[in-house]
Amino acid sequence: MNKELTVDILKKIGCKKVTLLSDNKIRASCPLAPFLHKKGTDRNPSCGFIANDEGPTGYHCFTCNSKGTLVSLLYELHGFGKDLSFSFIEEVKRKETFSPLNKIRNYKDKWSKVSANRNLFEEKEVEWEKELENYKGVVHKYIIERGIKREICERWELGYDKEKKRVIFPIRSMKGGLVGAISRTVLPDVEPPYLTHLNFKKSHYLYGEQFLVPKNKSTLSESLDYGLPGQEGVLLVEGTMDALWLSQMGYDNVVSLMTATISEKQAKKLLQIGRPVYLLLDWDIAGIQGRKSVIKQLFEKVLLFDVPSIQSCSCGCNWNKVVRKNSGGYEQRCVNCNSLWVLDYEKKDPGGLSEEEVFSCIKNARRIKKGLTG
Repeated sequence: MNKELTVDILKKIGCKKVTLLSDNKIRASCPLAPFLHKKGTDRNPSCGFIANDEGPTGYHCFTCNSKGTLVSLLYELHGFGKDLSFSFIEEVKRKETFSPLNKIRNYKDKWSKVSANRNLFEEKEVEWEKELENYKGVVHKYIIERGIKREICERWELGYDKEKKRVIFPIRSMKGGLVGAISRTVLPDVEPPYLTHLNFKKSHYLYGEQFLVPKNKSTLSESLDYGLPGQEGVLLVEGTMDALWLSQMGYDNVVSLMTATISEKQAKKLLQIGRPVYLLLDWDIAGIQGRKSVIKQLFEKVLLFDVPSIQSCSCGCNWNKVVRKNSGGYEQRCVNCNSLWVLDYEKKDPGGLSEEEVFSCIKNARRIKKGLTG
């Protein structure tokens, strides 16, 4: 891509202090600075670009040592959560002049979108699996301190990116294929704490769906009769750590939405399994709203059970309701006496509870017959 087009694209993605140097060289602030630089800035531009009329434009940041092509940079930014549409990236790819060899290499880029050339899909899955091997076998103390044991880390294939200081959570489809990954920083005050990689869409998958056992087959906990409350159903949680914690307790059918709201594609997967669904979403406002989205998608299609938190109000009731305030916000009140519900944010999600507390909550679950509390 020529120098003029390269400069135009750099400005569109937010690069500052773009300077034209001799020949085809360009210097600019590193667009990856907010994610990879220690202070999150690049005041003294340290990223160099070399425009190439006969091939892809290359770049190299001498601060974070990131390097590659302009297209791979866009995918990297997208993976970090930068608001870049695939249509914009595809437009940049069309403007680049590739030789056939470079085009194949671009399709195999580990951060790129699945190629329209279906013949390369299997090769791409192999590339992703190889990338995962770079992180497997290392468990950061963040996971251990959360109480997760080594065998659970191995089963769920957790890894650690030493360079970027992130725990890696691989995402697999029901058939077991690697479709993406989520990473969580272990450093304080890093935004965003969670990132998606391999350009997968969280709304298309459930974290842990490869372990789901349909209704017509027995899970290990059912075969050995562990006696776990709710072991006949699917436990639905928000966070990845919540899923790991419940899996460690012996539950086979536990999946995470990776957010609070269920999508249509995720709901279809649960319908395909055909088991009752226990709602263990967080017990905050977002979690309550998330429960409403599940009810909207699955009500009258599968048995739904709402799992209460361990909190109770002065009347001893374990159930609450969401009330819309005049100011437009929401508050939680007791179903029985209508007193204001005070949530313990240290125990607002299943991952923050002890095993005994989780079992107690699930034992108190009741079937949703009308709305959330009917």
